Amino acid sequence: MLAKVRHPNLLLFIAGVLDHPSGSPIIITELLDTSLRKAYTDYLISSDRVRISIMRDVAAALNYIHRQKESIIHRDVSSANVLLESRGEGNWKAKLSDFGSANLVQFSTTVGPGAIPYAAPEVPHNQTTKMDVYSYGVLLCEVMLSEFPFKERFPDMLQSLAGSWSLMHQLILSCTRHSVADRVDMMYVLDTFNESFTDVSVKGFVPLV
Repeated sequence: MLAKVRHPNLLLFIAGVLDHPSGSPIIITELLDTSLRKAYTDYLISSDRVRISIMRDVAAALNYIHRQKESIIHRDVSSANVLLESRGEGNWKAKLSDFGSANLVQFSTTVGPGAIPYAAPEVPHNQTTKMDVYSYGVLLCEVMLSEFPFKERFPDMLQSLAGSWSLMHQLILSCTRHSVADRVDMMYVLDTFNESFTDVSVKGFVPLV
């Protein structure tokens, strides 16, 4: 799947080796500095501006694969599968990785391996790009709070954003609606980042550069 897509926020595929001596196929990609999960647990993400920039990168990657002629579902969006490249001075460029479970929409009928905290309620029975949107909403909450989104904790985590973080709270709600039909798509998410999260009057939000 990596060989079919190219985007600044997707991990760059370099080569594949089918006849490796180990007996298993090998995928060669670019090497980045760390994962998003490790970065926030190691306190390497220093500000809300950086968090928002990272999550905008992830939104751009998902929007790109969803809008292919034959839409691609990632199926395993999580903080472990977002890799970061240092841009210096505490800034990071995010790249979505691990397309091992990705599928074209028309072929997505098997049970997916996505991590449980991020799994949409309709999985595995109804697999569409909206399952990635749900996972993205959970990931967004996780990153903004720097806390792993265990299922039993997620409602409280989400509620904690409802006050001065109301715009972020509403966006996460829009991504994690129980009904697939009520969920927004990644173009909506990306537009929201570009249009709404550049207002310095909103707590923690500064213009993206």
